[in-house]
Amino acid sequence: MKKISIICAFALMAFLSSCSLVDLVDNAEEYSKYTREIESGKLFEEERGTVEYQDGSLLTFKDFGRKYCYRLGYSSTRILFDNNSVSTIDDSLQVFSVFGVGESEQATYWEKCPFLFQKPYYDAINNGVKIAGLFSGENIKYTKTKKTIAGKECDVYSLEGTSWGGWHRILFLLQENETQDPSLQAVSVQSEAKDDWLIVPSGYTKISQ
Repeated sequence: MKKISIICAFALMAFLSSCSLVDLVDNAEEYSKYTREIESGKLFEEERGTVEYQDGSLLTFKDFGRKYCYRLGYSSTRILFDNNSVSTIDDSLQVFSVFGVGESEQATYWEKCPFLFQKPYYDAINNGVKIAGLFSGENIKYTKTKKTIAGKECDVYSLEGTSWGGWHRILFLLQENETQDPSLQAVSVQSEAKDDWLIVPSGYTKISQ
């Protein structure tokens, strides 16, 4: 049940980030720059790295996230994203499948990377941005704090008991209830990628979707 709630939270974040602020906000230079970088494939501020989480999830990436792979929990399945190609790899069955993401599809990176920490989005909301069709008529304000997680000083944004924290655009913390342990929290970060995760292993069988 907890894993389902984590994925639901990721889906909400993807939905929020797919709403364009650039056309709705005056003086949105920082957010505009951020959006352009994300849409060009530059997800993170680190060139390469690997982050492990307390629930067994793992994220590894290079070229600022233009190529990345992640696993949720201790699943035998991981997702490899390389430009507009996405591979689902099952290491227990030694099979994989590949599907393309159309270049015209909006918010490709927003939707496909659940470990993207969207600090400029939260800052824009705190600066009074109103997004059409979302939070209409409400005065939304995230509480912003600092917290050291996995040895990194992270920005943490909280709203109605849920907190998101991150460092260099990488999600380090997801806490769905302030009275409970985090659903997701980074426990280690390395400056190198797991290169063997960023390719489909030889000998694996390709299957159809």
